[in-house]
Amino acid sequence: MGHSFVLRTLTVGEELAIGQVVNEFAGTIGQGKAFQTAVIAAAIVTVDGRELVEPLGPDTQAGLQAKFDYITRNWYMRTIDEVFAAYQELLIRQAAAYEAILLKSTASPTTS
Repeated sequence: MGHSFVLRTLTVGEELAIGQVVNEFAGTIGQGKAFQTAVIAAAIVTVDGRELVEPLGPDTQAGLQAKFDYITRNWYMRTIDEVFAAYQELLIRQAAAYEAILLKSTASPTTS
């Protein structure tokens, strides 16, 4: 897409904040789009080396809401789909890494 994205996995608090941000779309045709948008808003660290919006404080939900609002106003769904797919790939890699750690720790109890 011509841009550089840095993504990270989410904390439980961020995942719960996603639920609060997308709550107004619950039961609507836009629920899935809102969820994808909120997930990438939470997962994006930088785009082209810059933050999407400057955080105004430590409030996870307020920061997420600001990023969600920015993305919904300025991005197209195709971009959101691509970044969300990259995030899903990150989760797959994370699961594989956890599995490798688990296998290594159970195979050699003296080194775990």
